[in-house]
Amino acid sequence: MKEIERKFLLSERDFTEIASLGKYPLVLIGIMTQGYILVKNTITLRVRISRNKNWKQSFLTVKGALSDNTIERVEEEMVIDNELAEKLLASTDALIKARYFYGAYTIDVFLGDLEGLIIAEKEYSTLEEAMSDTVPEWVSGEVTNNPMYLNHNLIGKQFINGTIS
Repeated sequence: MKEIERKFLLSERDFTEIASLGKYPLVLIGIMTQGYILVKNTITLRVRISRNKNWKQSFLTVKGALSDNTIERVEEEMVIDNELAEKLLASTDALIKARYFYGAYTIDVFLGDLEGLIIAEKEYSTLEEAMSDTVPEWVSGEVTNNPMYLNHNLIGKQFINGTIS
């Protein structure tokens, strides 16, 4: 399946303020722990465990870039056994994030070493739709084509004073 997605940075202040805008509810979906079994060129194999107080579900996902930009990628995901996911995840360096829905946007609030990093994503049906959409007024900037903000590139990094290092 083709994934067409734009990514935007939010400051902690941006994130706090969107809830008060009242345009959409800010809904916590759950906590995600994910690691990468394989990262080769533009291909990744990811294991992810998503959970909240009511459920836990695990996934194995293959992603690959279709071009030099990161707005359009191929993504295939399948549900896997939670115990297998735990074993696979234990063999990787992982990142943890809280996931929220806000209207058509998914917002990831990173935890641990990346605490303070907040990324909003919006998926589109076509590349034309994505390119013609405007940047929301409640974000700090767009990072769609900056590979530094791909999750697999964030593994082992820290977010300090607004900078990934």
